[in-house]
Order: sequence, then C-alpha cells, then structure tokens
Amino acid sequence: MPNEKTSPERRILINGAAVSTELDADVLEVAVCQYVEGGDRFEITVNALNSTDQQLKWIDSDELQPGNQIAIELGFTGSTKTLLDGEITALRAAYSNDQGAQVQIQGFDRLHRLRRGRRTKAYVEVKDSQVAEQIASTLGLDSEASDSAVVHPYLLQNNLSDIDFLMQRAKRIRFEVAVSGRKLVFRPAANHLAEAVALEYMRDLKWFNARLSTARQVSDVAVRGWNPASKEAILGRARVGAESTRMKGSSLGPQIAEEAFGAFSEVTVDIPVGSQPEADQIAGAFFNDMAIELISGEGEAVGNPDLRAGTTVALLGLGKRFSGLYYVVKAEHRLSPELGYITRFDAQRNSS
Repeated sequence: MPNEKTSPERRILINGAAVSTELDADVLEVAVCQYVEGGDRFEITVNALNSTDQQLKWIDSDELQPGNQIAIELGFTGSTKTLLDGEITALRAAYSNDQGAQVQIQGFDRLHRLRRGRRTKAYVEVKDSQVAEQIASTLGLDSEASDSAVVHPYLLQNNLSDIDFLMQRAKRIRFEVAVSGRKLVFRPAANHLAEAVALEYMRDLKWFNARLSTARQVSDVAVRGWNPASKEAILGRARVGAESTRMKGSSLGPQIAEEAFGAFSEVTVDIPVGSQPEADQIAGAFFNDMAIELISGEGEAVGNPDLRAGTTVALLGLGKRFSGLYYVVKAEHRLSPELGYITRFDAQRNSS
C-alpha cells in the first residue's frame, strides 16, 4: 500500500507514445474521474506560457489535437496503473495576466462514441446482453457482455443515442455499461465482489462522511405487468433473500427499516413487463438498488489507482455501524504539486 512519503508518479501517452519531455514538464495537474454510470473523463491542465520570452506554447500543438488517443497512468514511484484509455474531445484555454496562460486537455473514454447521434432501431427475440454486443460491433468495439438471460420478443430504440438506450436497458436489470480501452463492458452491478482496496481511518483514509438513512427502505418490491398472449396478470416480487450480497454486514437495509417502522411494500406498475422472468428480474434489480442506498458516503484517501468506480472498498476504523464493505460509484484521481496524489470517492452500502 503506497503512503504519503512515496513520490507520486504519472505517465501520459498520446497516440501510443509518451508525451514529449517538454510537454510533460508543463503539466500542472492531472485529474481522472470514473463513474459506474456514464463514461469516465479526464482533465489535464498545462502551462501554456513560456516564462522566458512570454510567448504562447502548446495552444496549437498537434499533440493536443481532438481525436488523439490518450492513456493516463497514475501511481507512485516505480508503480503506475492505467486509469483511463480514451480520446481527446475538447480543449479549454484560459488567458490570465496573474497566472499566465493555461490550456486544459479534456476528454472521455470511448463510451462518448455511443452518445453521438440518435437512431431508431427494432430488436426482435433478443437479450439485453445481445443488444450490447450488437451496439459494440456497430461502433467497432469489442464486447464483454454478461448473459442477461431474459429474451425479449421486441425492443425499440426510439430516437435515442446508443448509450442512452443501452443504459435504459441496463438500469431495468441493475447492469452497468462501461468501456475499458476498446471493449464495451455490460455486466451486473459488482458490489458482490471482494474488496479491491482496504482503507483505515487516520491512516490512508484521510476523511470519510457517511449517512445511514432508512427513508427508501421497504420490506419488499413488487412489479406488476400483463401478458398479452395468455391474458394473465404478471407479478414479480423480491424481498430479503433476493440481495446479491450483504457486503459483510449483519443487517440488511430493509430489515433495519422493518424492525424500526414495520413492513411496507413498494409496487411498480409503470414499466412495461411482458413475461414472468422479466418481472422477476426487474423486481430483483429494484430491490437491490433500493437496499444499497441504506448507507452513502464520500471520502478522500491517499492516492490509490486500485480505488476505482465499480469496485468494492473495505473501510476500517469507523465503528461497527459504518465499517465494512462499500461499493465505489465514483472515484476522482487527482495529481498536482499542491495536492500530491489523492483519490476522492463516493460509495454505497446495503447493510450495517
């Protein structure tokens, strides 16, 4: 585990080659923000004024051309890891008499390509995971799609971008959409996995603010629909026992709420459901989405490239109620001379 006495280190590659020594020396700050919903993004702030002759530099450099591929590695001396592999999509120039001119290189992982343009397309006899594979193929990306099991007779992408349509489908079944390098990933939410990082308060966890709330917690979730073929009602239901994991906690959020305030149900009728397997799948997804909102928190740690969105982190030294596994939904890695290397993160937990 790196510590604050270790020297932070970065590596930036453009179009597969390390940036020039001159450009690297002018980098003032690097920031990479990762999310479980939506594309990861980056910002690299660069000094754009030559202190010797007061002439502008880098503003018109080919290295900073939108469309160029970029990879950002962060870590500590002798050990860096790739946090983002994407493309430059924007440049922001700031001209100041006080601080001198700066240019900010901005961009995303390749998920941004799925947001360009809208289309209308019909899918017949297809799983959501197969839709993800087709969209990836259309955009020239490889795919890693976990089997979503349920076959849908008909799906319509109605004047939506590929990413908006795919994320709509993913949210119904608690799947996540991400791009890793040149690969589109479509997978179930991964809060059931073992921790990637352990952080301890007063050591590598600098601060953490947590809130436990039972406001959204209910005993069970029901999804109602109608089967037009059999002309029968459909009811999907999920309750305690349908959780994908307890994240090493003793009591699940719905249990805590029921013990404190009694049993309550939440019924969903505004989502089109055409089969029993689909209703069961959606009910389970909604139940797990609700449960993981029991505890939410945000914190800051000594920089760690393994602390990423879509992984679990073990937080220690917070007392019995708030110590345990958390699912990281956002991670912001920032490296600068003033801050050193820090990682800020948002996380959730479904038990206490």
